[in-house]
Amino acid sequence: MSEAQAEKRGAKLGKVSAVRIIEENGDTRLFRVKVGSTYTIGRAKDVHIVLSDTDLTVSRHHAKMIVQDNYVQVVDQASKNGIGFENNPHAQEKYVEVELYQTFFIGAAKFVVVP
Repeated sequence: MSEAQAEKRGAKLGKVSAVRIIEENGDTRLFRVKVGSTYTIGRAKDVHIVLSDTDLTVSRHHAKMIVQDNYVQVVDQASKNGIGFENNPHAQEKYVEVELYQTFFIGAAKFVVVP
């Protein structure tokens, strides 16, 4: 996809403003984000998005999420289980780019990128 096509597609969908998080127990929350910001994800209390400490497939400092205009970059931080993407929650990816309305997984938690 050319840069112009990507810009046009992003304009149609909107800009990233939040991620919806669905935890393994069914609890859902909306985490607001700012374009250009970086957020940490894991079980530790010092990360931005704290996940269930009972899900031992999630590292204390599992990943970081970098917010772009119409997608997020999710980068694994040397975790054991990596990042799941779309229909493969156990993919063990080390880096994914997730567009609006796409999903990624950290442990049993599902993240949906929303405008």
